Amino acid sequence: MAYWLNAKNAQKILKKTSFLLRYGSALPFLIITCMFEGIPLVSMVIRSFTKEYGRSFTLDNYIKEIFQRPVYLASIKITLRYSLQSALVSLVIVVITAGLLTYSRKKTKQFYITLLTVTSNFWGVPLAFSFISLLGTSGVLVQAARMINFKPLAEYNLYSLDGLFLLYIYFQIPLGTLLMLPAFEAIRPEWRESAVLLQASGLQFWARVGIPVMIPSIMGTFSMLFANAITAYATPMVMVNNAPFIGIHIANIFIGDNRPRPNMGSAFSMVMLVFIFIALGLSNLVSRICSKGGKN
Repeated sequence: MAYWLNAKNAQKILKKTSFLLRYGSALPFLIITCMFEGIPLVSMVIRSFTKEYGRSFTLDNYIKEIFQRPVYLASIKITLRYSLQSALVSLVIVVITAGLLTYSRKKTKQFYITLLTVTSNFWGVPLAFSFISLLGTSGVLVQAARMINFKPLAEYNLYSLDGLFLLYIYFQIPLGTLLMLPAFEAIRPEWRESAVLLQASGLQFWARVGIPVMIPSIMGTFSMLFANAITAYATPMVMVNNAPFIGIHIANIFIGDNRPRPNMGSAFSMVMLVFIFIALGLSNLVSRICSKGGKN
């Protein structure tokens, strides 16, 4: 009994207990993540390299299907271009909006943060129908523009790729602004005071201090906006008939007009994931380079 109650064994028991308390609470979350994220991902990877009939290994889903058919190649190009453009435009608006909110009054800031939190969850089919009621062919704003003969709005075509671009920007801004606010709040007042003492203008401060410090956050926000745009499905599905986007093609392949093709759909999903991982990797690379430059 004396052996088991000595100090060393007591420390070992305490370490084991603390380990179980620290990581044991995360076990249910890990199980759920494995069941609903890990297993489907592994299954998708395996099916993307499997023939439609049988279980033999093949690359035909990629070589002979996705990268040979003009329809799929065009959808990849349009989706990438559309996602990059919407992410870049949204990022510019997001940086300006987050900067204005950071230096606004406390009550104003709290009000807009609450508004952004609500609107960040407003997307998909409800967002599409809201824009249809406002800017559709018989929308309120379009009808009002026709009454006053305001042609730019009266002839606005919401059911096109250009019209869809407005919806993409709309549901990107709330998410991006909430992600960028902590980056602006990390700018210390002492840095601005030092810049003023050195007779630096506000533009010089942001160009040489503020923006370089926030580059990791800006790149992280951009990668999130890009991933959010490239995986969009419900909004373009409702707004544009047969929209040439990867997400819609994946859904059509899995459902199938005549028969579902899960192997082909899994391969197309892997292509989309590769593009997202490339965007995340480039974002992390730029952030590391900028962080090292700032330390040096």
